[in-house]
Amino acid sequence: MSLLNKFHFNIRSTIALYNQINLQSNEDIQLDNINLIFIHIFEHEFFLRIAQSFPLVKALTLVNMKPQNGKQTDDNQNLPIIEYAHLTTLDLTKSHLDYIEQFLLDTKTTLPSNVHLSVVYQALRKVTQNLKVMLHESIVQN
Repeated sequence: MSLLNKFHFNIRSTIALYNQINLQSNEDIQLDNINLIFIHIFEHEFFLRIAQSFPLVKALTLVNMKPQNGKQTDDNQNLPIIEYAHLTTLDLTKSHLDYIEQFLLDTKTTLPSNVHLSVVYQALRKVTQNLKVMLHESIVQN
């Protein structure tokens, strides 16, 4: 029996599952590409589970224009930092600003330094402006 070397698939959901999404990993499959297109809102915990279930993912595309519900509470919690150690391509062109911030804010997610990032310029500009304001506020408070 030959081994499967590459496996591409899309994770899609349009059904509410009472906020429970169970992702099973398969050690015989080397997953290197994930397309996330959801009507359901993604929170920090979901991205953590993706990273843990698929540690070798190389390409991630996120399509979700709905804002995160728990963003305000996420900002004030000590959440585990999510690591995508093997990610080479990240496409956030059709993502809400909350998700762009999720991946660019190093207190939430760490990415390799050589990731090819696709994002709408205006969205990136707005997110980085928000990050500058947050940084300034944290310096003033200390």
